[in-house]
Amino acid sequence: MAYRSQKFDQPITDFLPAIIQAFKQTVYLYKQNRIKTSFVPYFYAVVLGALVAEKRKVGREEISFWGWLG
Repeated sequence: MAYRSQKFDQPITDFLPAIIQAFKQTVYLYKQNRIKTSFVPYFYAVVLGALVAEKRKVGREEISFWGWLG
């Protein structure tokens, strides 16, 4: 759902390292009892944040490619 909400042009397999890292972070915090809500909403928020960061990274690369024009 987080992937679809960001409307990427790339396949989801390109973002698997970021998603796996988000899962590891969530499990680590869950084991330390640092998650105040349920596991699933917290994981969704972490994945969404990671995908937003990836989308910014892709956008920044596109802008720097065309930056020589302006």
